[in-house]
Amino acid sequence: GGDTFYDYLKSFGVMEKTGVDLPGERVDVDRVLLKNTTMAVELSDTAQKDTTPSASRWDIRVRRADVLNTTVFLRMPGDSLRIGARLGRVALRGGRFDTGRSYYAVRRFALDRSSATYDVPQASTRTTLPSTASACTSTR
Repeated sequence: GGDTFYDYLKSFGVMEKTGVDLPGERVDVDRVLLKNTTMAVELSDTAQKDTTPSASRWDIRVRRADVLNTTVFLRMPGDSLRIGARLGRVALRGGRFDTGRSYYAVRRFALDRSSATYDVPQASTRTTLPSTASACTSTR
């Protein structure tokens, strides 16, 4: 059960502090590559109210991020909506994500050979967005 899994993770030190400290809640990412991957993300919120003791004010800056031949699935067990994406090629340049100021910007974003689906099981339709190449560049 859940307790056994927790004990198993704890025995390997997974629950221990790593000693990694990110001063100022700032992260600079020079390059990241995600290739030939399948990711399943499941979000579940059972809390009746927000139990976070303080606001998180992360400032994340990404110089270059590339995603190649990757599939992502997002499911929320408390909700019937399921979302998926097949990402042939994604290129992000100059991203800044500042949660403290609610500021999110990308200098360049390119998407190619990709598609997205969403599915609501009790509904009679399933929609797939067409796989098209597109690129966006900010005007800053």
